[in-house]
Amino acid sequence: MDPRKTVQYDGIHFRTSEGHVDASIVYSKTVAGGSVSVGKAVRLTGNRIFGLATTGTEVAGRLVLVESDGVCTVQVGGFMELPAAAAIPFGSRVVGGVVAGNIRALAAPSATYVASEGTEAAAAKGQVWDGSVPASIVVYFP
Repeated sequence: MDPRKTVQYDGIHFRTSEGHVDASIVYSKTVAGGSVSVGKAVRLTGNRIFGLATTGTEVAGRLVLVESDGVCTVQVGGFMELPAAAAIPFGSRVVGGVVAGNIRALAAPSATYVASEGTEAAAAKGQVWDGSVPASIVVYFP
């Protein structure tokens, strides 16, 4: 296959931050990266404390590494692949999905505004560049 026909975003504007994990992320010495949650979407749950992103929450980035003492590395900027339950339209902003660690597109406003829509809109970040493969939605976080 011609490598020019495969677009790769790996490492572009890659920025990380370190912190600690909350109880939603479990360390495992037998799993690559230190947790089955590596590669999933995370949110800030406290001062430098990361947990799995949940329904409608702000996505802080992608979990990269978990160490035995609970210290973690999170990709907070650049292009990253995050899991979703379904395809997400190009250009969408994202929030935490129904399944912990997944993402979904920011929902369109309803005909009758409810307060949760404003909260979710404020939490939405990033921009989907390729949302065609649910297991690896390409999102850019500036």
